[in-house]
Amino acid sequence: MENDKGRDAPWPGEKAYRAAALLLMIAIAWLSLSPPGDSLDPPGNDKIGHVMAYGALTFTTLMALGPQRWKTALALCLIYGGAMEVLQGVMPYGREASLADMVANTAGALAALVLVAGFRRWG
Repeated sequence: MENDKGRDAPWPGEKAYRAAALLLMIAIAWLSLSPPGDSLDPPGNDKIGHVMAYGALTFTTLMALGPQRWKTALALCLIYGGAMEVLQGVMPYGREASLADMVANTAGALAALVLVAGFRRWG
């Protein structure tokens, strides 16, 4: 549905998803850039946290932009994840960039896309 300016008209809930995506980005930045030991990493393997965080971020971004813009949502979330890893690599207090974290971020983002596609197809 387009409005009189040729853009897609906002849909109910769009602003809420945009706010949720922004809050998730802030939370992920805090968790990613806090000194080691200060963040709330889940016990054991922190990759589960990466999958969950980037799955949630991709879901909210996808819902904010609209499912038809899934490539844009995926690209934004993966670029954001890459930026967090680069920043971790240059932080002076014990954080480091990790390819394994990027793989986990990508897995979470792709899982969100699959879930949304499944809901749209069968829902």
